[in-house]
Amino acid sequence: KTAANGALLALLKLQSQTTAETHVEFIPNKEEIYNKSVELINSAKETIHLITIGETIPQELMLANKNATDRGVEFRMIVHKNDEENKTAIESLKKVGIKIRHYNDWGFHLLIIDSTALLMGINNPENTNERQSILFNNAAMTKAMQTYFFSIWSLAKPK
Repeated sequence: KTAANGALLALLKLQSQTTAETHVEFIPNKEEIYNKSVELINSAKETIHLITIGETIPQELMLANKNATDRGVEFRMIVHKNDEENKTAIESLKKVGIKIRHYNDWGFHLLIIDSTALLMGINNPENTNERQSILFNNAAMTKAMQTYFFSIWSLAKPK
């Protein structure tokens, strides 16, 4: 397990909570994660930064991605997977205007919307359909993960 997985597992033990500075929400499964992702992507005004496996996604999520780029939202994605199996999925994402790079890693997901909302998730590497995520609306946490995203972006290879 990576250090990121260990830290996220600890965070997943938290229940959803809200304070004046922070909103934290637990999202327990892949379907709900996709639904929350659609909601977040539809709300994006400036930037979307995503680290994900790079597999085929539901049509509703693909439409949200396309609508975001059509609105002029800068969309950058780092995919973990880079093989013949996901080649078509990657090409479809590139066609809607998403800038994509590959970085060989596995087991976690990260979605940052406008540097204000952060969806962090983990999956079972043996069964990627088994996933859990936490949504943070916290400026400090989002800024830290934005820095992490760009450190990986600089190492990732263009697709």
